[in-house]
Amino acid sequence: MEHYKEKLKLQNLFLGICCGILALFAVLAAGSELGMFPFFSPAVRNSHWASGWHGYIFGASIGIFSAMLGFLIRNSRAMKNDKKLKELYVKEHDERTIRIQTLAGNMTMKCLLWMGLVASIIAGYFSITVSITILACIFVSSAINLILIAYYCKKM
Repeated sequence: MEHYKEKLKLQNLFLGICCGILALFAVLAAGSELGMFPFFSPAVRNSHWASGWHGYIFGASIGIFSAMLGFLIRNSRAMKNDKKLKELYVKEHDERTIRIQTLAGNMTMKCLLWMGLVASIIAGYFSITVSITILACIFVSSAINLILIAYYCKKM
């Protein structure tokens, strides 16, 4: 269990740093919308779109911040209570859950790649830039997938 506690401490450090960065982005987005940080603005000339983008950045930052803060609190509580720590360990290391998540992740990857190819074809009729961007995302995702397959084939 001590090894798992160390893993949670490292995870908490990562979550804390990410929460700080997300809080900074939320403050910058809100401050930019209020005119306090004019240097932090999106690359659009229309003030309506800039305002919408600041709202998106603020909302996404707060949403992700809240989720990470929840995990941080959960981990901190578990580290203080051995019973909660054991429950969390069992929940995270349940073989059935891990297998289901692995299978779902594999199928998700395949679906996203095929949907991306179709979206790239459709987008080509409207914007070449968008079409090529989608293709680049598909290429990077496929390359990472192949690298990980090769890695785990060697590892196992």
